[in-house]
Formats: sequence, C-alpha cells, structure tokens
Amino acid sequence: MLYFQRIQQVVSVLIVAVIALVSALALSGCDVSSSDSSCSDVDSRTLTYIANALGMKEYSESQIPHDILVNVCAKKNSNSSFAVRQTAYFNQLINNRQTFNPDYSSLYNNLINYSSSINPQQALALDGFRAPDQSTGYLELPKVAFPSPLSFPESDGFDLTAQFGWYYAGGVALGENGQEYGIVYMLRTSPLLPPEQAAALGLTANENQVSQMLLEINPADEKHFQARPIVVAGTTGLLEFGIDRIYSALGVNSIESLNPPNLYPLRIKGIGWDYSTDDAGVEMSIDLTFTTGSERLYNGTNGCLPCCGGIGTLYYSLPQLKIDPANSTITIGNETITMVSGTFWLDHQWGNIGSYNTEVMRAFSNTQPPPLSGWDWFAMNFDNGGSAMAFISHDSKYSEFYGATGSTPPGVMFVPVNGKYVNPSGAVINTEGTLTVSEWKKGSSTPDPNIYHSSGVWYPFSWHLNIPTMPEGYQDLTLVSLIDLVSILYSPIGAEYQEAPIIIYNKNGERIGSGLGESTGYADTSSVNMTNQLTLAGLPNTPSDFVVPAPSPELVETSQMYIMEPGNSALLTADLAACFISGLNRF
Repeated sequence: MLYFQRIQQVVSVLIVAVIALVSALALSGCDVSSSDSSCSDVDSRTLTYIANALGMKEYSESQIPHDILVNVCAKKNSNSSFAVRQTAYFNQLINNRQTFNPDYSSLYNNLINYSSSINPQQALALDGFRAPDQSTGYLELPKVAFPSPLSFPESDGFDLTAQFGWYYAGGVALGENGQEYGIVYMLRTSPLLPPEQAAALGLTANENQVSQMLLEINPADEKHFQARPIVVAGTTGLLEFGIDRIYSALGVNSIESLNPPNLYPLRIKGIGWDYSTDDAGVEMSIDLTFTTGSERLYNGTNGCLPCCGGIGTLYYSLPQLKIDPANSTITIGNETITMVSGTFWLDHQWGNIGSYNTEVMRAFSNTQPPPLSGWDWFAMNFDNGGSAMAFISHDSKYSEFYGATGSTPPGVMFVPVNGKYVNPSGAVINTEGTLTVSEWKKGSSTPDPNIYHSSGVWYPFSWHLNIPTMPEGYQDLTLVSLIDLVSILYSPIGAEYQEAPIIIYNKNGERIGSGLGESTGYADTSSVNMTNQLTLAGLPNTPSDFVVPAPSPELVETSQMYIMEPGNSALLTADLAACFISGLNRF
C-alpha cells in the first residue's frame, strides 16, 4: 500500500510539472516576461482599477507612468494569461485529489468552462467557488501554539506564502470642524496560485498576488460613504509588501511603519470614489498618521485563532492608535478636514483555510455538520487607555438570525462571546460573556449599484455586551453605531457585510470609548448576494452548477470507520487536543 502511494505521489509530481510547462508555453510562446502585447487584452474595468490605484478616477494611457504601462500591457497581465493560469490551477486540483475529500472534479470542470478569458477581479472572485482542497500548497500553520508562531519583526510583514492576509484599521476621529468621523480601511492580498505553481509559471511572489483596497468614511449622524473596491494584480508592478515591517502598498494606497523596526509612527493612505448616489463618483481619501499605540495583542492563543490541522489564522492587533493632528486629514468631495484627535485599532491577520493536512482530520471533518460562515466581532478602545476584543463565530443554533429579509426584523439574539481585555498597563486577560442584539436594521447601501446589489438583509444595529470577567465599570457595555444607517461594505468578490464605527457606553449611559462592530455572513444565504458573486466571477446565474459537493454517505461511512481504528483514534484525539489548546477554544 505504501509503495502504491509513493507511485501516486511521483505521478502527481510529474502531472504538475507537465501542466506547468504547457501552461507556461501557452502563456507566452516560451517567453512569459514578454511585454509586446497590446492592452487590448486588458478589460476596461481592470484599467479603471489601475487608474484608481494611481489616484486617478479614469484610465488615460497618457497619464500612466511608462514603467507601469509596460507591465499593464505585458502578456502576463492579460486576461487570457489569467485564464490560462487559472485553468492550470483547477487542473492541478483535479489531478491531485486529496484522500478523504469528495470528488470536486465536476465543480472545477464547470469553472474551467467559464474561464477562457478572465480579469484579476474575476480570478479573485472564483476563489469563493473553490472547494476546501484549495488550501493545499500554501502556508502550513503549526499544530500547536506553543511557543507562539509569531516572531517579530518578521510577523509584522506580509507572508506571501499564505492563502490570504490583510492589514485592517479603523476607529473614530474628531475633525477640526467639531464633527466625528468613523473610518474603516483595509488592504488585503491573496495569491491566485500556490507559490510553487506560480514560480513554475514564471511569476514572482509579488506578481502572484491580487490586492484589494476597501475604504469607508462615516460622518457622525450623516451619510455612509464607501469607495468602490479597487482590485489590482501584482503583474502590474503596483503591489509592494514589507518582509519585516508593517508595509503594504497598492499604488498610492498604503499602510506603513515609517521608522522600522519601531511600529510608530504608522501612516495610512487611501483614495477611492463612492458611486452610491452620484454617477460621477464622490472622491474620498484619508491620510492619517499615528504617533503611538499599544503593544501587540496576540489574539486567540499566542496569536493562533486557531491553528488546527495545518490550517487556520495567525493574528495580532494594535489597539489604542493615536492620531497625529499635525499629519492627519480626510477628504470627502471637495472638503478636506484635519483630524485633531482619534483612536484606532489595527489588525494584522493571515493564514490558510480549507482542508486539513492530515487524513485523520479530513476524515473526522466528514462526520461533522458543515460550519456556518460568518461572525460578530468587536474592537473596543476605552478612554482610560484600556482595550478589548469580543468575538463569536456563527452557529447553526442561531441560524434564524442570519439572512433574514422579511418585512419584520428578527427577534432578540442572545449568544455567548469570548475575547480579551487589555488594561491600561498592558496586562491581558481572556474574557467570556454574552452578546444581546435587540435592535436590527436593513442594509441598503452600495458603493456602486451597477456592480454591487444590496441583499436587503437585516443586520444587528446596536449591541449589548455583558462580560463578567471584565473589570468593574466595563462589564455591561452598550455599543451604538456612529450613524443611523447600516455601514455596509462589499468586498470585490461580492461578499456583503457590516463594518460599523461605534461609540461605547457603560451601564450608566456614560460614554467611555469608541471602536468597531463587524457583522459578516448575514447575507451569505441571500440570492442577491449569490448573484453578485457569480456575476463578479464571470459565471452564469445558475448557482446549482457551482455548489461544492458534500461528502457522500459512502465517504462519511468510510471516514467513520477510519477514525475508529485504534491507531487513528489516538491520532485524532491528539490532533483535536492540539487544536483546542491552540486557539479553537477561543474561536
């Protein structure tokens, strides 16, 4: 049996090598770095995003720097090249089926049928239709969180072998005009191919990435502004990443530690356009500098949230980021406002989600109900210098509250939460408590109604946290949105979720801080949300053609028998224990 498995492994390696060679030839006629193709094979939306990344609303070839234009018009940046690489990847997954996984070949062949010419946004959106085996070939997380897998300053930078990663920052700031503004900003990157396959196809680690920029500005008690998401591929030369410092750039949009190896000062820049009510687009931008902040907060267990069976996420936060009033402005339309104060929160998270990397864990997962997507998450900066994070993953026990679109809101949602509290001196404790949601509001906003269509789903709109393990005065908290609207964001793959800048009140009704409330997964079952994702991926609106196959009854039975074998049962017990102590108990 072991000898047969070895033969299978050798054959798999040969198949991958042949696919890589054929794909490379198809890409370039033996020269993947050639730049002699015209931009005719780069669609207009992609060109607009490239212009946006450079701070321009519309694409004009004469305004694009020559070195960037060469990359933009190169063969490896063409729609046909993205299609060839995507097809090669799907074929690799088909030809390297993991044990104890369903047969996904029908799904991948369906996706291949619609991948003859795709742009970077479509390639990114296709990620949402891949099966769990998409985790193969990416960063393998440690089995246990002891010692911590985070190592600094290296963990401040981007690990381009991860399946995804992001810097996310947000908070509430006060303008010189006396107005408060809620701001949310994200730079996220995802490789389109596993690193080894990308290298075999002639791509550098940077070229293999597709990055996105999300930006939200909410003037208190007024409008919700969201820039239409910007999506740009690394083959343009517009993406840069730090190796051992906080740094990521998507054209003129960036987040950067200005004086490494020190974390601070930290600068965030972003520009975009909101097309929600104005076809011409409302320009919005931020240029914020933070002079100080808290030490790194390791989320989960030692930064694992979780680390389990080779997959999961690595995750730390920087609470209490303080705005530098001498170097911080925002712009909405024609008005530029200096920010005189403000407190923000920054997350850095990266990892790999999908199939476990051991047979016994994959077999075990076949015997369990599929998990729901989505979560509710809160970042809280208190005026006394302390901070807290609270979190709950969605659970089927509370499914009545997710995806509701009727004329009446859901009832009262009462769920457990856990998290961490950091006191003003920096001491950290784990926390547990409950979240109550009794007020709901329908989301309706969109950054561009021609591309992103609102699901009309009910979202939590105010939150009550009861956390007995927090200090006195912080155990009963009410979180209220800064504006009287649901702060909907759309990712460029079509996912809809809420990012709400919030004000925090204690049980006496006194304001004691500010922060962020995030609600994801509420729209995932919406037919409108699915249509958004299919359209952005370049797929027809036939969702049944792109459903990830569930384990068959036969596979479930085989999996049950496998994990009951004495040796495998012991392995499973050890793996599950490792998962539990490595962040799963905090997930």
